[in-house]
Amino acid sequence: MLLRPTVTTIIALALLAGCEGKPVTMERAKEICRESVREKTQPTGSIGISANSAGEVGSSFSLTIPVTSGDPEKMFRSCVISRSGSEPDQSYTEFAEKGHVNG
Repeated sequence: MLLRPTVTTIIALALLAGCEGKPVTMERAKEICRESVREKTQPTGSIGISANSAGEVGSSFSLTIPVTSGDPEKMFRSCVISRSGSEPDQSYTEFAEKGHVNG
């Protein structure tokens, strides 16, 4: 019957929509969102040097420049609300000024 898969699909989608999980604490939401904003707005990089027992030396270099543009404060606020269900009790800048942002 053609109707049965449609009803099953609707029920499955409704169940999946409710699977976002429980909100996290405000502090955890801020930590998660701080990292998310940092990854989206700040360049990151790494340099590596290696050597093996045969005396061969290798090196690597990686630089990632994010292409996301936007206001970090708005990104942080939106993220915290979606994670915790509440307005953040600090702005992104305030959270960063207290030494919570690496970089």
